[in-house]
Amino acid sequence: MAVFELIVCIIAAVVLSSFISRFIPKVSTPLVQIALGALASQLPFFPNVTLDPELFMVLFIAPLLYLEAHEIDKSELLKSVKLSLSLAIGLAIATMVAVGFILHAAWPAIPLAAALALGAALGPTDAVAVSSLGKEAALTQRQTSV
Repeated sequence: MAVFELIVCIIAAVVLSSFISRFIPKVSTPLVQIALGALASQLPFFPNVTLDPELFMVLFIAPLLYLEAHEIDKSELLKSVKLSLSLAIGLAIATMVAVGFILHAAWPAIPLAAALALGAALGPTDAVAVSSLGKEAALTQRQTSV
């Protein structure tokens, strides 16, 4: 039951952040969501429960990725499949290496392997992030499809 309460609270925070973001258009919605999440976690009625990562993937990440995959322009993707793959793989590796070495240099207590693992987790870009960024930045159709 606590997991259900947590999911309801998360959904309420997402809806509230969408409402708040309309009043402060200069601040991106993910930043508002992060601030609301930090604030909500300190409230006494917010459930103190850990969410199973597999459940999180099924409830939140999978529907977002499915929606983006369903709405993507497939012909544009096929035209630029080599570029898309090289960027996806190259940027993921570059982010992993950069974050890993910078984090290890800044905080030597973190082993290099752990820092590289964190960099790998932060590295992959996804269609949801690009589409939300594309709404705020002026991206061309080709840039969005790549």
